[in-house]
Amino acid sequence: MYQLKHSQILSQAVSLLLLICSTLVFYGFFYGVSYGISYGASYGQSQHQQTVMVLGDSLSSGFKIDEGKNWVSLLQQCINNMHEDVLIVNESSNAKTTASGAAHLAESLEAYQPDVLIIVLGSNDQLQQINKHQISDNLAKMIQMSQQNDTKVILVGSPLQNSEQQQLFKTIATKNNVPLINHLYMELDQNPELFIDDLHANTLAQQTIMNTIWKQLFPVLGL
Repeated sequence: MYQLKHSQILSQAVSLLLLICSTLVFYGFFYGVSYGISYGASYGQSQHQQTVMVLGDSLSSGFKIDEGKNWVSLLQQCINNMHEDVLIVNESSNAKTTASGAAHLAESLEAYQPDVLIIVLGSNDQLQQINKHQISDNLAKMIQMSQQNDTKVILVGSPLQNSEQQQLFKTIATKNNVPLINHLYMELDQNPELFIDDLHANTLAQQTIMNTIWKQLFPVLGL
């Protein structure tokens, strides 16, 4: 009798949940179901069992994406469909860099007291050719601030990173003992039909991006 390893069982369970979530999210869109998600419009500690905060740039803010259909909104819908008491707070904004993210993180941590922080920054740094050591320092600062706040961190690499920058993210994740998603678009296969421009994925790609994040977030939340 063959026994599956724990990691294989977990992987199969996550895949099944993703399939269920994808189906329910589709019907939610079709029938016009409304789901709650916080975009940082008002401060105040969450009354939910767990809070997840996304700190990103235009790749996560919903740039040119139909309202309610960016990957962060889909993530909230997926969790709602599972009847889990988890709030997603989206602190992403266009043009945000690792420096601006680090500058305002303390305020957001105090306001929302998130259980998990998903950092999706670095693309604008690379477009602006910011020194890699500065990027590293900013990311490390955000991770350490979060850990001091008892907030777990998931680090997500930039789709623009080259091999050197990819190694930079791996080093930061390893040194600070946080899980790493190589980059946000790792499951899109650079399909041109899934992109608005050279950087931004379109509405059709958001479900796949959400799946990429959910596979890592699910075990961190302990669901």
